[in-house]
Amino acid sequence: MIRHIAWLVAAVMVSGCATYSPEEIASLDYGPYPTNYKEIIQSRLNGTLKDPMSAQIEYRAGPKQVWQKGSIITQKTYGWGVCLWLNAKNSFGAYVGRRPLSFIIRNGAIVDAHGEMETNMFDTGLANAMCNQVGAT
Repeated sequence: MIRHIAWLVAAVMVSGCATYSPEEIASLDYGPYPTNYKEIIQSRLNGTLKDPMSAQIEYRAGPKQVWQKGSIITQKTYGWGVCLWLNAKNSFGAYVGRRPLSFIIRNGAIVDAHGEMETNMFDTGLANAMCNQVGAT
């Protein structure tokens, strides 16, 4: 039930507010294809996870060119979207369970990420939405 509510809230937040015009979309410079996207993401996870060595990462989709219109909690952004599922240990040494994470990479850097706030259903909903956009099922 909570997952459905998170999806609904994420859909409402993503659907409103600032958007790109067709001309802006056509002129977006996504930057070069990030051939080293796994290293870029691993570097981010090394700095954010309690136990990066325990990380079980399953890359699900991407990189794929994506753009995201702004909402109440997200900025307008674009780049190469990547979706993965992550399971890692917490401070107590227990695995927290698989969860989706999504990243937008442009010019070799992560410009947006969702799903890192594991207890925030809105952030998780946005990660799920981006994973769907890049083709993860």
